[in-house]
Amino acid sequence: MPTSIELHAHGFKSIYLNKDLSSGLSPETVKAYINQRQRWAKAAVQIFLTNNPLFKKGLSKAQKFNYFASLYYFFHAFPRLIFLSWPMWFIFFGQKPLLVHISFLLSYFDAHYITQTFTFNLISHKHRNVFFNDVYEAIMSFPLAFTVITTLVSPFKNKPSATPKGEFFLRRKVELWVLPHFALALLLLAAVLSGSWKLLSVTEKEFWPLAVNLGWAMYSFFVMVVTVEAAVEQPQRRKVIR
Repeated sequence: MPTSIELHAHGFKSIYLNKDLSSGLSPETVKAYINQRQRWAKAAVQIFLTNNPLFKKGLSKAQKFNYFASLYYFFHAFPRLIFLSWPMWFIFFGQKPLLVHISFLLSYFDAHYITQTFTFNLISHKHRNVFFNDVYEAIMSFPLAFTVITTLVSPFKNKPSATPKGEFFLRRKVELWVLPHFALALLLLAAVLSGSWKLLSVTEKEFWPLAVNLGWAMYSFFVMVVTVEAAVEQPQRRKVIR
């Protein structure tokens, strides 16, 4: 990417060639996948700090926007963590994430979610869906947030490690990267139980805010359960790549 930024800034044009010219292995475990994304995130933050395309002379506005979008993507961990955890703050402490009437909220959210789901399925040819996209971002949330923060503090302190390939193990195993996800799942479960109990005794005015946040907490909890399940790596018995 830094090379491309320099070439475009000096007036060179790039052309997309729609041909397969090389092949390689994708990460074979979730841990390896996280390792790969952390390396990409670290590089993105380094470019963001040292060669930010928004301030690069020679780039067009469209090029600046596209390069910045590619770098800014790796900061998605922070809004994702806020989205997953915020209903707990309302259920436990009464902190309101939004001040809006329920009918107004649903009229916007339902239209957005239905349109997003339809578009996502159409573009991905039904190979992916919105729910598992939420799971993917939940898996990445804690590791990428940690990588972004540490890189912002010390941009070039640690050298990136290569993505593991050709891994081999006979038994299922649980990786330690899931510990913060597991802790968040337990907190969300506590919020769901607490909110369900409160729902039995609230006034009519308090019912809908609590019901919406309770549903939100249930969804976040379900996402975290699937995330924790993803941490149980399946046996990799193949020694030779087919």
